[in-house]
Amino acid sequence: MHMNTAKAKGLTLANDINTQTARGGSTLKLGAMHLWERELFESAEVKRKATVAQLYFLDYYFQILGYLAARKERRAKFDQDTAARDLPRAEYAREFKSYCCCERVLLRRRRTKFYVDQFHIIAQVGQGGYGEVFLARKQGSAQHLVQDGRGSACPW
Repeated sequence: MHMNTAKAKGLTLANDINTQTARGGSTLKLGAMHLWERELFESAEVKRKATVAQLYFLDYYFQILGYLAARKERRAKFDQDTAARDLPRAEYAREFKSYCCCERVLLRRRRTKFYVDQFHIIAQVGQGGYGEVFLARKQGSAQHLVQDGRGSACPW
């Protein structure tokens, strides 16, 4: 997605906001934007909400990459440990099964259901047909989430 780069590259607003979709098309609105659309798009509130959403999406993906790196390190450590002990095939299978069980527990912790009373609401970041969307912090941790008014939460 290209956004807010028209001034830096000498482009116009019409060809600056352009998101490629999975279908190969574009989400660029055909024709010029109306004045009220441009004013809404350039408002401080919309820019703030877009920035908040981008920050929490990036935080979410950084957490996923951190988890993958940690998992890779755990697997390398497991492989190194079992290779150093020169385990027989049956004992290696038992140890590997135990390792996989520990990994499942870690994954299960990451997928725990969230409930509204587990969060401290920070700010409302949006409102739509399904209700309001809030930025929230999970109590007892530094994890931030985007939560809709119905109580479901996404770890962004």
